[in-house]
Amino acid sequence: MGNQSKKLAAVLAGVTAVILIGQVGSVRTYITEIRDGPGTQNAFDMFKEATGEDALLSAIRDKAAETKIAPVNARVDRVWKAIPGYNGMEIDVEATYRKALSGTLNTKIAYVYRQIEPEIQLKDLGAHPIYRGNANKPMVSFMINVAWGNEYIKPMLDTLDAEKVKATFFWMEVG
Repeated sequence: MGNQSKKLAAVLAGVTAVILIGQVGSVRTYITEIRDGPGTQNAFDMFKEATGEDALLSAIRDKAAETKIAPVNARVDRVWKAIPGYNGMEIDVEATYRKALSGTLNTKIAYVYRQIEPEIQLKDLGAHPIYRGNANKPMVSFMINVAWGNEYIKPMLDTLDAEKVKATFFWMEVG
């Protein structure tokens, strides 16, 4: 065998060895980091390798089930007449999962929420007066009885406007 044949055999043996070694997972990661730069495998990828993708997805699903707020349908009450519905809230599991995978291991999961509309809304009930809001919705209404003179009305209106508060005024004549 000639000198060139020995060199060719050595090169082929070397290439074969590199290909076989490249099939090992840790070597493949090392080669990827050399090719793409250090830190190309983020902490979530390592977490997925150690625990499986299902652990993260399962944790998000558990949190979604634990924090879900069901919507409340609008209804007509015998006394209060029409009572508006109230949107529910739930974690969007798929969007949260995708967002979590793009983060780092030390990043807290930033949950993505979506609203759930009630099946029955005010428009479905027909024409009814509303005397009361939905008890699940934190709100307040201001009704101001003006029977004591008008010297304080302008400062009150300025304050309400500055704070972006709406109010209902009842004008009464005293006489």
